[in-house]
Amino acid sequence: AVLAAQRAAERGLTPEVYTFGMPRTGNEEFARDYDVALGPRTYRLVHGEDIVPTVPPSGLGFRHVGHCLACARHTRFDAARLTPPPCDDPPFGPGLQSALLEGARLMLSLSLDPQIRSDLIGQASRLLPPALGDHLPDRYWQALAAGGPSAS
Repeated sequence: AVLAAQRAAERGLTPEVYTFGMPRTGNEEFARDYDVALGPRTYRLVHGEDIVPTVPPSGLGFRHVGHCLACARHTRFDAARLTPPPCDDPPFGPGLQSALLEGARLMLSLSLDPQIRSDLIGQASRLLPPALGDHLPDRYWQALAAGGPSAS
C-alpha cells in the first residue's frame, strides 16, 4: 500500500493510506523520504499482539512509516492515541516476547479468544495464538466497529 502511494505521489496524486497490520516496508532513507511526502496522510493500525507489524526487525535496518494507531487485544482503536511519524512501533523483540507469553498463558489456562464469528472458520480462529489471531481481518474490523468492545 505504501509503495503504491509513493508511486501515486510521484505522479502528482495525494493519496491517503490506511493499513492494517502492515510490516516494515523499507530502510531508514525510504521511511524518512516517505514521511516527508506522505507521512501526515498515512495511518498504520496495529491490533493487539499482531506479529506482522513487528517484522522485519528494525535491527536489520527496516523502518515503519506514517502515524501509528494501536489498541490492546479485543478493544477498539481510539484516535486520541494516534502517534505521529516517525514512529517505529511495535518493536520486534518485546513484541514477539509479549505475544509468545500471552499465547502460552492462554494455552495453559485453556482459554479461548472471544467468539467474533460464528462460522466454522471463526470458531477455529479462537484457537490461534494471539500473535497470529490478532492479525485476522475480523479482529481489526471489530476494533473499528462502533458496536465493538470498548477501548481500554
